[in-house]
Amino acid sequence: MKELILKKYILIWMITVTACLVFADGKKELKFIVDNVDSKVFQEAEVRIDKLQGQAEKYSSQGKYDKALEYYHKSLVEAKRLYGENSTAAASIYTGMALPYIKMDKKLKAADSLFTASQIYKKSGGGMLRPRASRFLLMHAGYLYYDSNYTRKACKILEQAEQQDIPMFSSAEKEKRLAEFYRYLALACFKEEKYKEAIPYFQKSLLLEYKRTEPDNKELGVINLFIGNALLETNKLKESLLYLQKAEKSFESCKINANYQYRANFKSI
Repeated sequence: MKELILKKYILIWMITVTACLVFADGKKELKFIVDNVDSKVFQEAEVRIDKLQGQAEKYSSQGKYDKALEYYHKSLVEAKRLYGENSTAAASIYTGMALPYIKMDKKLKAADSLFTASQIYKKSGGGMLRPRASRFLLMHAGYLYYDSNYTRKACKILEQAEQQDIPMFSSAEKEKRLAEFYRYLALACFKEEKYKEAIPYFQKSLLLEYKRTEPDNKELGVINLFIGNALLETNKLKESLLYLQKAEKSFESCKINANYQYRANFKSI
């Protein structure tokens, strides 16, 4: 479903913002280390890491993604050696590394980087910023795992993100992003044949879409179609027919001949 593929430029922008915000938070962590060890050594180390990251960002902006990753890896080695494996400085670098991977269409490696960063922020705790960053990165790692056809891992990770009691979005596009989140989660469950789990996630996405789109929007038709087929897989034929009829109506209104898997089931019920 091409409509469900994450827009790269949105993801890149959002990851960049998260990396900047949380790395700034990590500076406080660095300050504590500087104050308690040899300040000159750590100030020099901080400058060295900043330079390596600066080079990485420069090469990334020039489209030299292999070179960018080379410098990100160098800065990561330095950060781990000086501040530890689970420092927010290391997490920030993992987050930054996802950008060239996405540009190179290496979504699986990008997902691994974001997932690692999310786990570091989760362990580090402290205030609202790090846990929120953890959930945000976990969610986008799940999207990328799904787009890489690692649906089992995507399903598990997105379920973890859904269970965390932390606000996910605060922007004007909150409903749109939440609808996208639940749609990805539902699709991951559906592909893993976890139909009972998929249904409520599809329904949450559907309710959010109803709030922001026309009644016969194509996306509503797609979601209704999946709910209908998930219900059919759980032998709830009457409920299934209702959703499939709604899907059919949406497709007819949009003048779309939707040749989706299981579409023939509508005619056979």
